[in-house]
Amino acid sequence: MNQASQQQKPASAAPPAGAVRKCITFSIGGAHYGLDIARVREIVGFMEIAPTPNPAAHVKGAIDLRGQTLPVVDLRSKLGLPAINGEPEQCIIIVDLNHAGVSFQAGILIDQLGEVIAVDQAAIDACLAAGNAAVPGPVLFVEHARQPVKVCLDVNAAIGAAELAAQLAPDPRQSKAA
Repeated sequence: MNQASQQQKPASAAPPAGAVRKCITFSIGGAHYGLDIARVREIVGFMEIAPTPNPAAHVKGAIDLRGQTLPVVDLRSKLGLPAINGEPEQCIIIVDLNHAGVSFQAGILIDQLGEVIAVDQAAIDACLAAGNAAVPGPVLFVEHARQPVKVCLDVNAAIGAAELAAQLAPDPRQSKAA
């Protein structure tokens, strides 16, 4: 599976005609969002999130998922919304991230899970060609063929993969001591 995921099409390759991108949808604070399902590892129910020392901005803490410690980003906080804790419909989306060639996983705390939708690649290309100046930041594209409108996010930008990667990097002082 790793070899297949490493053999990706070059960025210049055009998607085939009629191609679709599947996105998992969710809501936060009444707004509807989506993530490319190819970046989603799994979805887990709300669980205890342990505080971490010196967390990166918007990191709520960490979870233990089958022996693996993963940081959890509070997307509500990142979007400037007031915190809520442990609501029955809250869950954590585990995503695959990549920054500067380093791959890792993190969780995204969301209010409510939606559904998987298929978005026509031509509509995405049209949105990208028009530019996202009206919707800056971590927005990959806006899916408006259905109601409610869904803002599909670039997962690396939305949760701050660069900041998380820096926090997860080993401390160089520790390697010198060894």
